[in-house]
Amino acid sequence: MPMVSLALLCLPPRQPQSRLHIQPSLRPLPRRSCLAQPSLLPSLPGLPALLALLSFLIPHALAALLAPGAALASAAGVAQREQAYHVLFDAPCRRFGLPKDVALAIARQESDGHPLMINVEGRDLLPSSLAEACALVDRLWREGRSFDVGLMQINVQWMRRYRIPPRLLLEPRNNVFMGCFLLAMQTRQAGSLWKGVGHYHSRTPWRRERYIAQVRRHLERLRRQTDRRWQG
Repeated sequence: MPMVSLALLCLPPRQPQSRLHIQPSLRPLPRRSCLAQPSLLPSLPGLPALLALLSFLIPHALAALLAPGAALASAAGVAQREQAYHVLFDAPCRRFGLPKDVALAIARQESDGHPLMINVEGRDLLPSSLAEACALVDRLWREGRSFDVGLMQINVQWMRRYRIPPRLLLEPRNNVFMGCFLLAMQTRQAGSLWKGVGHYHSRTPWRRERYIAQVRRHLERLRRQTDRRWQG
């Protein structure tokens, strides 16, 4: 796969002010309070961490144009979708020292396992194709809107901070890596895993605590499913 120039990731985004026009073919999903934007972003990590992030993302910059993402999006049911991307959590969780089941529980809470999920200012949208998702995030990026992308619902503020084009994070492998990177950073800053989980979502106390409880419930379900597979 050809490498993508780092310069392409460093171009400043255009931010004209205009209203968002959602394509009629997008399917609005019921609003979920668990997907509110983080209220406070921590400071930047050191240069080695940023270089490690970019060194992982850049070789896969064109992968968001390929078919596997669309195939994942069409899988029926959360469990089936999780089986499709489960292995993508192995490498980043090892790299950042995270429990894989906790990262999977966050993905379930954030997107129900939909790699093309896009949340626009609190409203969930599920494009019908990868091309449609790319067109939407490109437009949101240009218009300077607030939105979250993919399995781990990466917020646009992180994309702008690291100069990462949003369509790059529609590719599940990139999205999972970025989500684990952010969770590890939050965990280091908070001093414990579960505080880091809460800060992944928000630093407002009541939002943080509600989010932790939601992720814990998903974690319990995942562990029960794992136990049943072993017993079966």
